[in-house]
Formats: sequence, structure tokens, C-alpha cells
Amino acid sequence: MPPSQLGRCCLLLVSVLMSAVTSQGHGNIHNSSSSDDLGDIAGNISLSAIPLNTVPSYTDSILALLTGGQSRGQMQVLQQLQKNPLLTVELMQTFSNLENILGEMVTDQLTASVGNNQGQVGTQCMTDIMEYCSALKNKTLWALQMVDATGRPGPGLLKGNLQFYGNFDECLEVRGVVDGNDGNTIEGNHCLAFITLPSIVTDVIKNPINGMLGGTTPTFQWHMCVPKSCSEQDVKQALNLLPLQDLNMTVVTLNCRHDKDLGNDVSAIVGVVISSVFVLVAIIGTLYDVITSAKKDKEHDDNIDRYVNHSAAVDGSVSNHNSELSIDQKSSVDKQSLYDTRESRKLFGKPKESIGRKLLLAFSIPRNAEKVLSAKTSASDLSCLHGVRVLSMGWVILGHTVLISLSGAANPVDGYKDLSSFTMQAVTNGTLSVDTFFVMSGCLVALLFLREKEKIGKLTVRQMVLYYVHRFLRLTPLYMTVLMFYVCVSGYFRHGPDVTPLLDRENCRRNWWVNLLYINNVYRSSSTELCLGQSWFLANDMQFYWIAPLALIPLACGWPFIGILVILVLIATHIISYAYLEYFVVGSGLVNSAQFETEIYFMPYCRVGVFAIGMALGYLLFKTKCKLEIPKVWLTLGWTLAVGVALACTYVTYDQWTDGHITWGRSSLLTHEVLYRPAWALCVSWMILVCASGCGGFVNSMLSWEAWIPLGRLTYGAYLVHVMVLTTRHANRRTPYYFNPEHLSYEFLGTWGITYGLAFIFAVIVEAPCLGIEKAVIRR
Repeated sequence: MPPSQLGRCCLLLVSVLMSAVTSQGHGNIHNSSSSDDLGDIAGNISLSAIPLNTVPSYTDSILALLTGGQSRGQMQVLQQLQKNPLLTVELMQTFSNLENILGEMVTDQLTASVGNNQGQVGTQCMTDIMEYCSALKNKTLWALQMVDATGRPGPGLLKGNLQFYGNFDECLEVRGVVDGNDGNTIEGNHCLAFITLPSIVTDVIKNPINGMLGGTTPTFQWHMCVPKSCSEQDVKQALNLLPLQDLNMTVVTLNCRHDKDLGNDVSAIVGVVISSVFVLVAIIGTLYDVITSAKKDKEHDDNIDRYVNHSAAVDGSVSNHNSELSIDQKSSVDKQSLYDTRESRKLFGKPKESIGRKLLLAFSIPRNAEKVLSAKTSASDLSCLHGVRVLSMGWVILGHTVLISLSGAANPVDGYKDLSSFTMQAVTNGTLSVDTFFVMSGCLVALLFLREKEKIGKLTVRQMVLYYVHRFLRLTPLYMTVLMFYVCVSGYFRHGPDVTPLLDRENCRRNWWVNLLYINNVYRSSSTELCLGQSWFLANDMQFYWIAPLALIPLACGWPFIGILVILVLIATHIISYAYLEYFVVGSGLVNSAQFETEIYFMPYCRVGVFAIGMALGYLLFKTKCKLEIPKVWLTLGWTLAVGVALACTYVTYDQWTDGHITWGRSSLLTHEVLYRPAWALCVSWMILVCASGCGGFVNSMLSWEAWIPLGRLTYGAYLVHVMVLTTRHANRRTPYYFNPEHLSYEFLGTWGITYGLAFIFAVIVEAPCLGIEKAVIRR
């Protein structure tokens, strides 16, 4: 085989660009000779040693399948299916140019790198590369496995399929023993490179809503199988030997799989130890609960029997409030009912529990599980909020499922088109679910604060201190535990070809304290610094909680004018600041999304108006005692307006799409972005008002369904862990998704189920015990 051909094949295989050229090879568009066609070269490699009329060997067949002359047929199919001739020609030309340039320079580059070792590529790495090339020339099975495990362009390039997957597991199974080299064993390792496309290609395939993915430069992802002796730096240097700049292509990032050693990972050890402590204490608390409860139940039953027998012996009757039971009816006495009487509790009531017992029982798994799964609520509870909370959380999960599925889809062009359809506007406007949570938060903060003041009769310093302390203790333990698990432990659940480190997880190692202070929405909130992306909501919610007393104290102290004025000022702040910033940013979730998020979407002064509307709702429910009488005419009119405005907020964005392009101008976009969140908040407030007042009809019946209650208690944990579930699933996939409704349904339902399952575990092991400790230590 000519050296240029051998060098070309080696570097294509080693740097893994070879596989794409091989499967898409089609000759030189610039009138190169047929001897330069990679299909012909592959044919020479795979078939030259096979006599005519002879059945090819297993290895010959594999090599022919991997590099054989199917590329011409693939090109013909693409030409038949193409909708954009410029895109197809440019893609083919790019790969063809890369192939031809490499063929002239590879041998010299490899020889120079090995001979001089200029600090570019490690000696062992280059030695293994040369052994790899030699084994491939001899059609050795392990070398063929590395070729087979390397990604190559597949079908659907015109559908945006720029993820060139290989076979991750096959690559890791490669074990090649090199003869005559002291038994050196070459092992396969998986690397993933992100390489930019030529600008003329990106201009053609650039989708009008690429802002949803952060406005990043379009790249194709190459999954490579390389010798394990090659470090990431080695592979980068090997790729830099290629004339990518001549093709207007650059390697953006490259990451290789690393063996995970828990014993040398200090953060993982800390995470496992802390998690184990929670589990161990939960086991101890459970055993203590089971043993002591059985003993106390027996003593309790004995006390009841003695009480019944003694009462019967004295006067032949058993006192039960104002009724009497004859001695003959003693056997039918309900012990629990008897214990519930005032007189019996004085005689054999449960003893006062010590602080130590309360702390241990706070970790009891049966007790905590019963609390979480119980469908019992207080009479003053706004039962409709349970359904609203769970459905809104489902909306959040659905939106993130669609975005993550789209980022890993084999047909993102179809996915983008689907997002522009009328029905999918409910997904693209899924951020309204967050505003629903802001409304509920504001409503409950105001209602519970005013009820607490009414119960005590006055505002005290202790009440205000506990107002802040309780909120911090309510949110922080589970928040920090999930963050710790995400940063320290979750990486060990990632066993797939997506070896790219999660940026926000690395950010958490540096910026976790920003999250602890709940300022991560205004400080270090850029995409390169943000820790636990969805936690921006918690920061906003906590900050709103901090300033809520500015309105609540006047309302509670009989100065409603001041309180209402503060609420109106907050709403005005929201609208004015949003309008001012939107005028300069001109962004949304679909347009200029990266700048929009950091400068508008995360900012508390651009979101506080929705929370203020919730506070106004809570004040109204408090003043009316949740017994507002609404005439049927006004009820019908209110529902009509609320449903109409809510549908408009959700689906009006369909008007901004024209042939898959966003066409709204600055004024239309500004008007929509500024007003549709407060409008949505008013619609949600109306629904909560009428349901809480008993006028909600079947809507209230549906939202107050008892099954929502336990799920509602798990919503906070579900919000914290659902992104971790999605990213872990995304990292472990072996092939691209095919974006369609069936796939989304399975992904959403699976993610929802796993998310709530994990939320239940965290609630029983962490959240409920911490609340129990607070209750035991701080008697509210």
C-alpha cells in the first residue's frame, strides 16, 4: 500500500475523523483522481488479499463493512433526499477536502511526532497509535473493534444529526496485545470532541430558535475510540495536527473518559459519609421507634383496661364525656375513643416526650413516610393548591424534558419545527409554571403571616425572628443535601459516552456558598458560573420572602393602605424594570436567550410583581375568611376572562412564527414579555380565589383530589432533583434520541416517576427529619 494511503488511513482512524470520511467518502469534488477516493482505498485494504470466488473472512467482512464502498450510495441517497443543495454540497466538500489534505501529510506528521516527541503528543500514546495502524493494516480484530466503536456520520445530516456516535461499550472492551513489544496491551478509551462546522454550513443549518440552546456556536460531536494511553491533551494535539483551520473548523472542547476511583475522590468520600450518616441515623431512629412504641402501646393498653375495670367496679359504668356505658357493654368500648376523652387523658395520657426522644423519632422512617403519604390536611388548608402545585411541577419537568431531548436528538430540525406548532406553545411557554409557584408562594406567605398575627393578637420580635429562621431551615437542609449529592456523588451514576463534565456541577464546587446565601440569581449567575441551574428560583423566592413584611406588617397592624401601596409599588417595579431591560436586550426564551436569562429572567426586580399579586390574593382570602360569595353572573364572567387570558398567554406566541422563523418585532416582543406574566398571575389568582371560596365547582374538586396531597409535599424535592435525573439519563444514552411525541411521552413519564421516587427518599431521610428537629428545638 502506498505510504500516503497508509498515512491517510492511520490518521483518519487515530484522530477518529477517519470514520466520518470513511462512511461519507465520495471522492474529491474538486476533480481529484479516482485513486484518492477513500472508498477505493478501503476496498484495497479490505479486499486486496482476498482471492476471487473466495468467501471473505470475518475480519475482512467487518473491515469492508466499516470502510467499504457504500459511501457513493449514501451520497446518492442524500442527493435524492436533500432539500437544501448548498448544505449537502458544502458538507460533502468539507469532508472531502479534509480527506485529501490529510492523505498528503499524515505520514510525515506521525513520523515527526514519534521521532522528535516535541512535547505535543506523549511517547506512549504515539507508540500505541503506530501499533494501532499496524494492527489495522494486518486486519487484527482488536484494531477493527476500535474502528467499529468509533463514531461516523449517519443518516439524517439534513435533519441536523451532527452527533456521530460510536459504540461506547465496545470501545472499553478493547484489549489488544502487541506482539514483539514486551506484551504491551493497548486498551480502548472513549473521547468526545466538539468541532465547529464551517461558517457556510452553519449559516445554512442555523435554526431561528438556536437561542434556546444558549446561542452557542453549532458544532458536531465526534465520539472517538482511542488508545487509553492517550490523554486528553494528547488527543487534542493529534487533532491539531490536522489542517482544520484550512477548512474553517476548530476543536472547541475535547473530553475523555476517566476511570472513577472513589477512594481517591475526597469530595465523593465526604458525600458518601454524610449520606451514610443520614441513613444510619434513620435506621437507628426507626429501630428506636419500633421498640419503644411497642412497649408504650402495651403499657397504654394495660392502663386503659385497668381504667375500664376500675370504673366498672366502682359504679357499674364507664364515663365518656356526658354519656354512660353499662358494665355489660364494657367489651365493646373503643380504646382509642376512650383515650380521646378529656377525663381519661388526665388519668393515663401519654407522657411528655423528652427532647432526645423527639430528635430520634424525627428520623423514624415509618413516621416520616406516614406524614408524607398522609392525605389528611387541616380544615383551614387551601386544598386546591395541592393539585396546582403538582400539575405545575409536571409542567416544569415536561419543559426540561423537551429541551434536553432536543439537545440530544437525531432530528433536531424536526424538533424545532414541532416547537413552532400550535400545540407545542404550551411547552415553549412552560416558564409560566414558575410564575404559578410565585403566586402560590406569595399567597401562602401573606395568609399564614396574617393568621399567625391574628392568633397571637400582636406582632412580636420572636414571631419575626422565627419568620426568617423557619424559612431558612425549611428550605436549606434539603437544598444543600441535594446540591452535595449532585456535586459529589451523582457523577458515579454517569456511565455513558457523554463524558463532558457538567459545567454547573463544576461551578458548585466554587460557588456553593452563593447558593447557601440565596443570592445566586444576582451574583455569579452567568452560564459559566451558575450552580445548580434551576436554583435561581429558590433565590428569588427567598428574596421575596425577605421583603414581604414590608407589605405584611402594615396589613397585619391595621394599615391596609400602606400595605396595598407597597404591593402596587412591587408590581410597578416589575413592569417598569422588565420593560426597560427588555427594550435593550430584545430577548425571550426563544430569542437571545442567554442574555435574556442573566439580565432579565433571573432578576428579582423583574419577577417580584407576580409574587406581589400572590400576596394580594392571600390578603383577600384572609379578609374574607375564604368565604367569598360570588354571584353566578360574575362567576361566569370571571371564568371566561380568566380562561381566555390564560389561553392567550400560553398560545399567543404561535403568531410569532412564520415558516419556522420568529417574526415579532421589538415592540410586539416587549409588550408580550412585559405583560403576559402578570396576566397569567391574575388568572391563577382567580382560580385559587374561587376554589378556596367554595365556588370552584368541578375545577376545585379536581384540584382538591386527595391523591395530590402527598405528591404536593414532594414537589420541593422533585424540583431540586429532576434536572439531575434528566442529565444523568442524557449522559448514559448510547444513541441519539428520535424526537417525536412517543419518545417524549416515555421520557416525561419515566422522568416524572423517578423524580418523585427520589423526592420521596430525600423527604423521608432528610427533609422530614430536619423539620422534626426544628419543631423539637424551636417550639413555635
